[in-house]
Amino acid sequence: MKKILITLILFLSIGELYAQLDTIFIDTEYNDTCHLWKNVEVRNRYKLEMDINWRDIDLTDGVLVDDTLLYHSNKTIKYKKGEDMSRLIYFVHGIGGSVKSWSAVSDIHDQEYVYHDDLIEYVDFQRDFKAASGEVQKQMILGKNTFLDIDFSVTPPAPRREEYGRPYAIGHSQGGLVLRALDMRYNTSLYGKYNESDRKFWGFITVGSPNAGARIAISMDEVDKLSADLVSKLAAPEILNLLNNTNIKIPFKSKRFNKLYNKANLLVNDIVKNLVKEIAGQLTKDKRDPIAKQFGPDSKYLSDTLNHTTPTIAKAAFYAREDDPIFWRIATYMIGKDPYDYAPFGANDDGALAENMIDLELKYIAEAYSTKIQIKNHKSRIAKCKWWKPWKCIGKKNLQDEVDSLTREEDAWNEGADFLSKVNLSYKVILGAVDPNNMYKQETVGYTCYYRAFDWMRFSQLPKSMQNNPTIRAKYYYDASRTVKNASDCNGGYRLEPIVETTLIEIPTDATVPVPSQKALPGCVTWHIREMNEVLDHDNPDWNNVTIRSGVNHMQERNCDQTDAMLRRIYEGFGTPEFFILERR
Repeated sequence: MKKILITLILFLSIGELYAQLDTIFIDTEYNDTCHLWKNVEVRNRYKLEMDINWRDIDLTDGVLVDDTLLYHSNKTIKYKKGEDMSRLIYFVHGIGGSVKSWSAVSDIHDQEYVYHDDLIEYVDFQRDFKAASGEVQKQMILGKNTFLDIDFSVTPPAPRREEYGRPYAIGHSQGGLVLRALDMRYNTSLYGKYNESDRKFWGFITVGSPNAGARIAISMDEVDKLSADLVSKLAAPEILNLLNNTNIKIPFKSKRFNKLYNKANLLVNDIVKNLVKEIAGQLTKDKRDPIAKQFGPDSKYLSDTLNHTTPTIAKAAFYAREDDPIFWRIATYMIGKDPYDYAPFGANDDGALAENMIDLELKYIAEAYSTKIQIKNHKSRIAKCKWWKPWKCIGKKNLQDEVDSLTREEDAWNEGADFLSKVNLSYKVILGAVDPNNMYKQETVGYTCYYRAFDWMRFSQLPKSMQNNPTIRAKYYYDASRTVKNASDCNGGYRLEPIVETTLIEIPTDATVPVPSQKALPGCVTWHIREMNEVLDHDNPDWNNVTIRSGVNHMQERNCDQTDAMLRRIYEGFGTPEFFILERR
């Protein structure tokens, strides 16, 4: 029973995986360009349309610039250097997050750079982007920050614009979309409540945000099924194994226990139905708010309303991509600690569970083989039962019952192993990273050229008289082959076979959001869209000594080695808009 409970506890915890998953964009063709959009003149009503071309908006009398350059070219909105001495940076969490999401790293650099961090929370206001952005605006006004011991109900805070240089915001996942929604409200007065005079940030950065849509936002039923299948496939063989072991120890009660075998599938289904569904429902209740429907792949809100950019606002986007197996790597932080529970930049071991799952798959294969051997031994004993050897037939009925039970167990072990081998691909389909109707492509990468070769080395050792014998000479020819790149390179060959390579058609993701969606920040320029793949020496950072390392998943983005380099790029305006530069201490 302990074995069953351990298995169930481990994999029920995976329910936390889809409880905290954010957003995704499905696209069958990988497009590595930034989707750039434009405003339509706002008159009596608000309207936006998508610009299907590269940015060609001329806002500077014939001089083409991007949004950030336009911001810096407008001298009327520059501010004095002295105001930079106390920059305020808002950190905004994603769906299912909290004020703790950024807590491990939000203030970690304040001994090097002059800034004040403010952790924003809107977890109870995820009905839609209107509610979420409204709550974020409220929190920015109140200055809600877990590190400030100020009772604002007694001492209202001073306006942020007067206290600090122009603030900016960093939003992870859905948090980036919420910042975009609030920026749009400032700039267009959508909903009629805010305008530019209410603005609380003048630049923003999206991190792993689903800027171009979110398939997983409308795929929670599929995630439910994957989780239920996971528990079912992994629990079934454990239950059957327990029953079989009990039966072996109490053979004379096999008839009674055989009733349990017949109910084993019902037991597994009951676990899935009552335990998994109930726990999963609780875990995901506050993660399935209507807001998720606003950034589905066909969401009109995302393609029309939120299709907006404010030219005078500095912006940048960071994206990440995870290595295989993405499902087990991101599950490391769902079953174990959240990234913010690690030391600063310490959530780097995303392969721990992946290795365990490989071991588990091998275990299931081994258990299936072991059970098969037991079945073979039992059948061998049954075969010895002959009518003229009645003493060999003692216990035959029990043995046959055990064979039937062990056969079910063997099938369950094999199904579990098979499921483990395919769950990563199933997860990619849910993410929209893989199209189930067009999963693989075949490509000819070369050719095998077959030809007749002659063994000159052995032939040359023959006497001259034998070398002139055609029959003997023919024996030294043999079939050979070589690999060539082009068919025309097979000179003298008698047969040519193409070498076909089959590969998975896949859009890279951070195990939650596809890369194209993360990169598609409206109004951005390509040189301000950067991958989180740089690692610096945390104690002695040097941009001349950077290690390039991908393999960052959606959860890690908030607190891993690459997070340090990302934040430093922002604070130093190095590869990001100069607006984000902080003064050094």
